[in-house]
Amino acid sequence: MEFSTFHSDLAGTDIKPNALLGKYLNMLEADAKALAGETMKSVDCPACGSSQKQAYAAKMSFEFAKCGSCATVYVPKRPSQDRLLRFFKDSAARRFWLQDIWKETASVRHEKILEPLKDWVETFLAETGVVGRPLRVVELDAASWGFWETLKENPRLQMRFVEPMFDLSLQPSCEGAVDLLDSAGIYDAVCLIEALGRVENPLATLQWASQHLAKGGLCFITTTLSTGFDVLTLGAASEAMLPPERLSLLSIEGMKILAAKAGLEVVELSTPGVLDLQNVLRGHRAGAEIPPFAKYLVETRAQDPRFTYDFQTFLQSHGLSSQGRAVLRKA
Repeated sequence: MEFSTFHSDLAGTDIKPNALLGKYLNMLEADAKALAGETMKSVDCPACGSSQKQAYAAKMSFEFAKCGSCATVYVPKRPSQDRLLRFFKDSAARRFWLQDIWKETASVRHEKILEPLKDWVETFLAETGVVGRPLRVVELDAASWGFWETLKENPRLQMRFVEPMFDLSLQPSCEGAVDLLDSAGIYDAVCLIEALGRVENPLATLQWASQHLAKGGLCFITTTLSTGFDVLTLGAASEAMLPPERLSLLSIEGMKILAAKAGLEVVELSTPGVLDLQNVLRGHRAGAEIPPFAKYLVETRAQDPRFTYDFQTFLQSHGLSSQGRAVLRKA
């Protein structure tokens, strides 16, 4: 299994400007409160299936629990996938994100996030051995068009959507690039960009990917993990719990369990996040209680760029950053 580290000068405010983010969170809280008042489905741990859980946090009218078996953090009472799909397409907060925040941060997102993701995907796809035709690639449950736009610049890739979770009228160029969820299409790659956190059933989503991959096909996943340094340190105060955008924060162990259940081989499972220390420092300044060791790190040692670089490398190298990514292969 391959493992990667990654460094960037990305700052959280580059992609989430404070003024716009505050407005977005207020809008999202109102939308989430209305959604939480509807009929919900009760689920066990979306990773390992265990019914053992303990209360963890209350966020935006949703209750999070922590799995007592694999440490995945999740919302045990959640909307159906059909209702989530309607929420993401109709929510005023989501429209504000795509029309205002995305527009404001598009250039830095492409440079610091989407282009590195594109390089990551293209590196693995170059090893598939497919010649003589474009590679068939689909993004499942996409919440925006950014990754699709970035990858379709490559003439070797035939990019499609399945079940996009945004209003296609906001980006008309996407409308002709959608395949049906129940089609018999077979793809060389399925991309799940932050999708496992926002869907009703992560296992069902991953099983769909497995069923629609060609033999030797690859599934690319990015997701926020419950076992990252910043999430573990901040606990209930972590901004990573953001329903309904994130209903599940898989643990790194839970990610391995899901891959095995879906019959997919783990090729890479890495945590190349670069914002853990920044996130802990921001949470601490906002009043979050953190352990003395973490308080010492962010107040004193994190002022040294060399320390920050080395510490973030340590987190990445040992699977302890909250930003996870995986490459899975259909044998």
